[in-house]
Amino acid sequence: MNQIAVDGQRILDCIKDVTKDRTSVVTHYIKNRQQIEADFYAKSDAEYQEYLASVNFPALSRAEIVDYLIAEELAREQKEKEHFAATYAQFKSQTLQSQWEKGEQHTYVNRLGSFREYDGLRIWLRNDLVGLSGPAAIFAHYATFQRAIRSDDRTHFHELFKQIMKTFNSDFIGYTHEWSGLDDEDDPDFDLKKLQAQSDWTNNTSRSIHTMSNFYFEKIQ
Repeated sequence: MNQIAVDGQRILDCIKDVTKDRTSVVTHYIKNRQQIEADFYAKSDAEYQEYLASVNFPALSRAEIVDYLIAEELAREQKEKEHFAATYAQFKSQTLQSQWEKGEQHTYVNRLGSFREYDGLRIWLRNDLVGLSGPAAIFAHYATFQRAIRSDDRTHFHELFKQIMKTFNSDFIGYTHEWSGLDDEDDPDFDLKKLQAQSDWTNNTSRSIHTMSNFYFEKIQ
C-alpha cells in the first residue's frame, strides 16, 4: 500500500476548498440560543444534572450553558485549524509522508499525518467487496464529491482510487452512494452480487465520474 503515492498536500487543498464557506456550529448556538436555553429550563433539576454529568460538563447554571458551548466550540475549531495548518505545512515542506496502517475489523487507514480515521483515506473489506473512501469533508455526502470539488481533483481521486483497487486485484471500480449497503451491519452477507443487483450498473451507470447522478462503474485495465 505504501508504494502508492498519496499527495497529502493536494488532498488537504481540496478539503480547504470545500470547507472554506461552511458555517461554524457557533452560529447555530447564537441563532438558536433562546430555544436551546428553553430546552434546558424544561428539564427538571435532576435531569439537568444528569445531562451535565453525561457530557462531562462542569457545574453550570442553565443561563451559562450556551456561552460554555460556544467557548468549547471556538476552542475546538481553533485547535483543528492549527492542526490542519501544521500538517499542511509539513506536507508542503515534504517533511511528512502519509502512511497506511492496519486498523480494526479488516480495515486499512491512511490518516494523512495524524487526522482522525474518517478524515483520511479508509479501506474496509466486506466478503468479496473492497470499500474505499476519502476524507469525510469530501466523502461523507455523495453530492460533495459529485458537485462540490473541481473536476481535476475528482480525476485525481479517481486515479488514486483505481491504483488502490488494483492493489487488491479488483478488475473494476464502482461509485455508490452512502446507502449502498456496503456498510450495512444488519446484512453480514452483503456481497458483490447484492451490490450489483441494487445498483443495476448495466442500466444506471453514468457516462463518467464528472456527470454521475447515481452510480458509476468502470472496468480497470
